[in-house]
This record gives sequence, C-alpha cells and structure tokens, in this order.
Amino acid sequence: MTEGLANRGYELSVRVQKEKEELAAPGWAIHLLSTLIARAQEGQLSADTNQVMVLAQGVAPGTDSELFGVVFTADPEAPALVTAHDHLPLLLAVPVTRDEARAVREWSPPALVEVLGKVDPLLITLLDRPSLLQSPRARILIEQRMEKEGSSLSTMTASSSHASKTGEVVTWKLSVDGVDTLCSLLKGRIAHQRPFSVVSGASRVEVVNGDPAVAEFSKRALTLHLTLVAARQVRSLLKSKPGNYTFEQLPNFVLTVV
Repeated sequence: MTEGLANRGYELSVRVQKEKEELAAPGWAIHLLSTLIARAQEGQLSADTNQVMVLAQGVAPGTDSELFGVVFTADPEAPALVTAHDHLPLLLAVPVTRDEARAVREWSPPALVEVLGKVDPLLITLLDRPSLLQSPRARILIEQRMEKEGSSLSTMTASSSHASKTGEVVTWKLSVDGVDTLCSLLKGRIAHQRPFSVVSGASRVEVVNGDPAVAEFSKRALTLHLTLVAARQVRSLLKSKPGNYTFEQLPNFVLTVV
C-alpha cells in the first residue's frame, strides 16, 4: 500500500497479530495505513522518528481500543523484509495510547519505543494493549526520564496558526487541536532550555527561551521569547477551549484559541 510514498523517501509498515483462520490483514490496520499515507502525502508525516501523530478517531475507529496516537521507528525486521524499493527506509508505525501520546510529547518517541520494545521486541500492535503508564513501575521510570531528559520534539503542527499585530498588541490565533501539544512542549522543551516551532502550512511560530519575556512580531513572523516563569504561566492558564487568553508575564500579547 505504501509504494506511493516512494517520492517521500520512505515506506511504512504496521505489524499485527495474525488470528486463527484469518486470511487477510484486519480492516482497521488497512484503514490506519490509508490514513497515514494521506497524512504523508499532505506533508504532515515525514521519515523522522521524533514525531507523534494523534488521530481524532483513534487507530481503530468503531472499537473501544485506547490506542489514539502513532509513533514511528525503524522496523526491527526490515532487513528480512522485501519491499518494492529496497533502498528506502522502512518505518514501522507503532500505535500508542492517549496518555502515552501525551507523555511522549514531553519526552521522546524513540525512548517510548525503547520501553515498548522491552515488552515486545517485534512491536506488534494489539488493540487491547494497556497503557505502559498503568504499571506503577513503568510510570515511575517514564516520569523520571521525562523530568531528566525533556522533549526531543522540536516541531509541532496545528490545523491553523496565524499571527498578526494591531498597534502594540500581538495576536496569535491557534487552533484548539494544537493547545495540548503546545503546553507539553513548553514543559518538555522550554523548561530544558530548548526552542521549538509551531507549524501550520506556510505559517511558522518560533518559541524560544528569552529574558525578558516578549512576543516579537516582524515581517509577518512571530517569535515568542519566554522566561521559565512565563512558560509556566502560559501552561497554567491556557485551556483547550476557544477564547482569548492573556498573560501578565507577556504584556501586549493575546493568544486566541479557535
């Protein structure tokens, strides 16, 4: 199915458990690959393993599976697989639960895959797989590493993002689907002195460490310079609800969630 991605520079695979008497791949897996192919062709998916994709309808729509996100890794069996384009890297799509997807934004997709690989080296997708975070031991390990290592995600995407300036006031309109990831990266990136970008089509907002905190708008581009205090304030006040949000630490700046 993913031969059409040859022009994107990679191919995709999903590994599922073959049930008894099953003659073909399950419908949900075909649907998942179709969704990922569409996202790739729209430029929302790349060969980068430092990314997590959240699917609004989940990995298997119509089921009660808790798998709602996907991370990517080099297929552990790639050398043994025959593809139409042997010179292209083969990425394995690894579905993750809601809370794992939330955690990985503050941490690292490859690190989460590393932990999952200790449970199942082949990274087979099971729709009823419980979250790693349900295990107290695994949760403690993951939270400790999140706190120590921070996030490896340097770019996030949103359905829409637009910045403008009227007088002295800078306004950033951000779609509601980007809020949770933005807050995660404020903790996982800015708190660790690492910048990140918010991308939507041709629009790009740069979020960087800086003192004083200020929203700098020039040449139709927005750069948010944040102190650690300002980043924490944005995280604490911003909600995934449409509306205008202002912050004492960022005078003359309005973040509008749409």
